Amino acid sequence: MSFYDLVEAHILRAAVERHVPLKQLKRGLAYLRKKHPLNPRPLLTYDFLTEGKYLLVGGMLGSKEKDQDALVNASIHGQLELTGVLREHLRLLLHGIDDSLNLIARDRKSKLPNTLFPKDGHHIVSITPGVVSGRPAIEGTRIPTRIIAQRFNAGEDAKTLAKDYRLPKEKVEAAIKYETAA
Repeated sequence: MSFYDLVEAHILRAAVERHVPLKQLKRGLAYLRKKHPLNPRPLLTYDFLTEGKYLLVGGMLGSKEKDQDALVNASIHGQLELTGVLREHLRLLLHGIDDSLNLIARDRKSKLPNTLFPKDGHHIVSITPGVVSGRPAIEGTRIPTRIIAQRFNAGEDAKTLAKDYRLPKEKVEAAIKYETAA
């Protein structure tokens, strides 16, 4: 599995967790593939929202501000949604979200993800291609979470590890917690 496959899996998981039926997901992805045949990874290109029933796509119509605000319902063959009516539901959905829609840091030029923040990593653990071979590491460093957890399991305490790596104790504890949860 590539990094991008992993990110797509997280986006699909987020949609399923938000009760979007698989039938609607399949319809939406089929529409996006048909509409943009040269884009092999539409899940990585656009911003996806849901009101709990359909796969909605933001930013698909163009770069103008009014086009960025428009929502296309990919599950219903590109129907434009009345964003004013849905805005309340979308706000409620996005309020307090920490899952896949906010897990991804996107490269502004290519719009493709360049960092994935796993759900259990509390934005301290990140997965970035080219950093530690795409394995989980403490954000902003090249310190693998696995190494910290191995040293902790061998008997070293979090305070000692924090001192050795010159990290706050909270980051070391988050790395241990992430590896324990995995």
